[in-house]
Amino acid sequence: QKDVTKIENDILLRDFKTNAAGPFYCTKEFVKRASTKNGGSGGSIVCVSSISSESAQILAYGMSKAALEAMVSGLSKTLPLEGIRINTVQPGLIDTGLASPEILEVMSGVIPARRAGKPNEVAAAIEYFLSDQSQYCSGTKLRIAGGL
Repeated sequence: QKDVTKIENDILLRDFKTNAAGPFYCTKEFVKRASTKNGGSGGSIVCVSSISSESAQILAYGMSKAALEAMVSGLSKTLPLEGIRINTVQPGLIDTGLASPEILEVMSGVIPARRAGKPNEVAAAIEYFLSDQSQYCSGTKLRIAGGL
C-alpha cells in the first residue's frame, strides 16, 4: 500500500514488530552472550532487509526495513569494540515461491538481470558475512537485486 491514508495501524505495527523490533531483540540477546566485554567470543550478525527500504512501493514494510537498516548502521559503530560485526543483506525480488508466476514475469522485465533472484544467492551473501572472510566488514549493506 503506497497511500499513507489507507495504511491501517495493525499493518504498520505488525511490520515494525516483525522487521525492526524482532531483529532488535534478537541482536540485544546475542550481544549479551557474545560480547567480548561480557566474556563472549564475539561473532557476526546478519540482518535481512529489502530494497523496499529505499522505496515507497509498500510503505509500511519499507519503513520497517529502513528502521532495521538504521539499527545496523548505528550498531556497526559500537559492536566491533565488543568483537561483533553487524551487516545487512538487501534482497530484491527473490523467487521464494510466494509470488505468482505472473508477478515474477512482470517484475523480471524491470530488473536489469531480467530475472528474479534465487534463495541460494541470498544465502551465499549471508554465509559470506558469517565467515572469517568478512572480518573487516561492519555496517556493510550488500544489495542482491539483479542491478536494481
